[in-house]
Amino acid sequence: MIASAISRRPALLALGALSLIWSYNWIVMKQALAWAGPITFSAWRYGLGTLVLFALLVLRRRPLRPPPLWPTLWIGLAQTTGFQLLVQAALLAGGAGRTALLAYTMPFWVVLMNWLAFGQWPTR
Repeated sequence: MIASAISRRPALLALGALSLIWSYNWIVMKQALAWAGPITFSAWRYGLGTLVLFALLVLRRRPLRPPPLWPTLWIGLAQTTGFQLLVQAALLAGGAGRTALLAYTMPFWVVLMNWLAFGQWPTR
């Protein structure tokens, strides 16, 4: 029992660090919007993120072949673009804490909309 807790310690520390960094990110985004508009700020974030991911693919010698275009495009527009536009707009209008809380209640809203639209309530 003690050995398994010790072997999980690095993972738990990494999870704690990730939680702190990720939650503080909302405050950083709110502050950055004072210096750049939401579209400019998002473009810089995604541009730099794309460069880092491509560099990692090259360093790890992974293929650069893209995934299927149409499903990726629709998911990207709905999930990433739509979500980020709404997040940036919410950060302009409200506080970082309230915006983060609302953004991460998304799974609950999806369950509710699935029930209303398709009559499917989750089971165990």
